Amino acid sequence: MKGNIQSVIIDDEKNAREILKALLEEYCPDVDVVGIANSVQSGTDLVKNLKPQLVFLDIDMADGYGFEILQQTDYKSYSVVFTTAYNTYATKAFEFSALHYLLKPINIEALQESVERHKNLKHTITTSQLEILKSGIDDKPTRINFHINNNIVAIEFNDILYLSSEEGTTILHMVDNQVRLLPQSLNFYEELLDESGFYRVHAKYLINLRNIKEYKSQGRLGEVELKDSSRIPISARKKAGFGSVFKDFKG
Repeated sequence: MKGNIQSVIIDDEKNAREILKALLEEYCPDVDVVGIANSVQSGTDLVKNLKPQLVFLDIDMADGYGFEILQQTDYKSYSVVFTTAYNTYATKAFEFSALHYLLKPINIEALQESVERHKNLKHTITTSQLEILKSGIDDKPTRINFHINNNIVAIEFNDILYLSSEEGTTILHMVDNQVRLLPQSLNFYEELLDESGFYRVHAKYLINLRNIKEYKSQGRLGEVELKDSSRIPISARKKAGFGSVFKDFKG
């Protein structure tokens, strides 16, 4: 139908392509599937020729990674939703890069949400998002993209001191003394940065273990001094867990 979102599906699994197409037709009537491809090469040609508005892209195909298509096409005016069967750990690569993804088997509500996200955002993918995604799939990532003032900003883990919760917002505190306001709750960032060298030592603080200068045990409580001399309290409830994690992190 005229005015609908023009989309393509790129996936090397026939069953996955057919299921996604059927779900879109039944549950996302404002999306038209105008093309389907089954490889990186055919997907690249498809995007170049059809210039879609929305691309559903499998990340891992027989002839390479889906993001290679994005690197090989000059046409960039489309949103991308990655489809993946990766486990929870590997999906951190998508979350760190601030890219949208759907886990297989695809959930109908998540699919509808991805279409709404396209309608509301319609942003193209940046080079830093692709770099963080690739590094996160090949190895453990060392950077994360944050949404800051409606922009996506790539920040090295080493440059983060801690994140704090203040009046329902999250504040990012940097090694260079910059302070940035983040849109999500501290709970969101705690879950996102889990197993990446960060630890929630207090209801108000999520600290970067890399940038601890000194740890002081004070009876039931504790305190860490960071490299900028900031002093962050450790709650009684978090102290035992922190001591174990910090010891393992330092090796």
